[in-house]
Amino acid sequence: MAIHMKTKCLILCLLIIFLTTVQAETGNNDFNSENWQIFSGKIVDHLGRKAFMGTALLKGIEFEDGIIEVDVAVDGRRSYPGIIFRMQSQFNRERVYIRPHRAGLYEDALQYVPTINGIDGWQLYTGTGYTAPLSIPEGEWIHIRLEVMGDRGQVFIGNSDKPNLEIFHLEHGLSKGKIGLLSPEDGSAYFSNFSYTLQEPTDFPPLPYLVTPSNIMTDWDISQPLDYYDHCPLDRYPSEKMFEKINWKSVKSSPSGIVDVAKEVTAQNRPYLIYAKTNFKADQDGVKPFNLGYSDVIFVFCNGQPIFSGNSGYTSRDSGFLGTVGLFDTLYLPLRKGNNEIFIVLADVFGGWGFILQRADQEMVHGSLERVWESPSLFAIPETACYDRIHDCVYISNYDGYRPSGGRNLQSVSRLDLSQKKVDPHWLKGLNNPMGMAVDGETLWIVEPNALVQIKTDDTEQIVRHVYKKAVSLNDITIDEQGNIFVSDFRASQIFQVSQDRGSLQEWLDSGQVVRPNGIEIVRGQLIVGCNGDSSVKSIDLKTKKIKRIARFSDGLIDGIEADGQGHIWISHNQGRLYRITAEGVITKMLDSTNKGIPMANFLIIPHKNLIVIPTFIDNRILIYRLLQ
Repeated sequence: MAIHMKTKCLILCLLIIFLTTVQAETGNNDFNSENWQIFSGKIVDHLGRKAFMGTALLKGIEFEDGIIEVDVAVDGRRSYPGIIFRMQSQFNRERVYIRPHRAGLYEDALQYVPTINGIDGWQLYTGTGYTAPLSIPEGEWIHIRLEVMGDRGQVFIGNSDKPNLEIFHLEHGLSKGKIGLLSPEDGSAYFSNFSYTLQEPTDFPPLPYLVTPSNIMTDWDISQPLDYYDHCPLDRYPSEKMFEKINWKSVKSSPSGIVDVAKEVTAQNRPYLIYAKTNFKADQDGVKPFNLGYSDVIFVFCNGQPIFSGNSGYTSRDSGFLGTVGLFDTLYLPLRKGNNEIFIVLADVFGGWGFILQRADQEMVHGSLERVWESPSLFAIPETACYDRIHDCVYISNYDGYRPSGGRNLQSVSRLDLSQKKVDPHWLKGLNNPMGMAVDGETLWIVEPNALVQIKTDDTEQIVRHVYKKAVSLNDITIDEQGNIFVSDFRASQIFQVSQDRGSLQEWLDSGQVVRPNGIEIVRGQLIVGCNGDSSVKSIDLKTKKIKRIARFSDGLIDGIEADGQGHIWISHNQGRLYRITAEGVITKMLDSTNKGIPMANFLIIPHKNLIVIPTFIDNRILIYRLLQ
């Protein structure tokens, strides 16, 4: 019986090995015509290796999930060498490539781009999740490792143990196809040591919360592609006869807000244009702002009248102009009460074909919030708000860091009487760019870049300043129930603790897991930290210093952190977004004023009043919202 069981175990082990081998099919392919379909290029010796330059596809491989690796050598000239994967045809594929001529200078030296119906949409797919900065040495081999799983990817350069680029969404979704290499045939880039593995990678991090714009015009009708040269001039609203020839198709913008025209129509080899239109109702007559992004040539009409024209094509404005799509332009549309039509003529030239339109006259507000008060512009870059329960007031630090007159010890803290909504703009003077603040009984602590200021709330004449030479850029402060003070240092990537005698600043945490900390808050024995090095909110156990990630965002500068007394953590993005995070890590966007250009700095929640107080930084106001029950 024992021999029989051993035999069964051996067979099982062999079966597992066999299945694993099949699942993890690998290949290490030399560059030759037997393995590769070479479209253009040649095999040469370069930097001591057999290498290839040009464009080629690997024969006999259907790639879905797995790993592709290759070494690349460049000489620094303008070049776009990279990996083609999941290629279904020459018109539909995924690609990752590097830009050696932009390395070390710009944030897009490494890029993922989809080719959709023959259009490489790199102008539409840019920024976090699509591009990343990179340093690329010249005249030596650089290793590129691409991992693909489902509709995600990640790219590692050199010996990095962290991805240099996380691709949060592959635009072709779940697909499969051929793999290959693409570069010019001019000696600016070479490939060597190509290999692949057909096995799903196992070390992908959880997908972050994807930060997307609010108040987007999402619903559109677009036409079939129309020949560019047959429809000039483009600055005329189409005639009724022309409308009869249009076949309208209803489309929705992507989560990013962009309508990628290439996903909706097929148009190759010639310049084409499309018409796009949307309708919406206005409550009254008036001029309203809309934020716009587009590629490449656009004409905008409102209720049949021409409003705007622009050319955002690659190098159309200067030799370095990329023409990437973002909410960079603002239109002021003359709306009439009732139904309104926005009509767009959009022509493609190169690098992407799409547009995005956003209402800029209203912020996004969650249904559980209502605004109850906003101050006049009385403040000088208000950075932090903190509550004084004894005096039932709010203190606001005036960072005032960008004024020419804002010299040393010329900044202040304001005081807001909550019951009367009365502001004393210069309640405490003589400060140096104050930021984070905390009240401990009758003592107010104020963070300066390299010091802590201590005052009695009933005696603003007596200022005690503790200067710390080891500080680089102190930012926020929080105090636990025992009176221990914790301070974040944004540039030093450290958390400091102030000694009991308040005389010295002691290093409390210096960890590679906590990079560029900004807002901090103590909640139930945990120090909650906004880590801008990886756009994460993390908890640090005050006793063990064990670090745990609570939530991760795809983008944004995490500024303030507050607890609401209901088990939720709230965070603000300085760009103008407010989020609530549950104990389970579920994230809900509560406010978004980015479309209006109103930031949100280190805000305050007063749980027993159900109030949220938001300093608007360079907007120089205070906004107060009520949290509805």
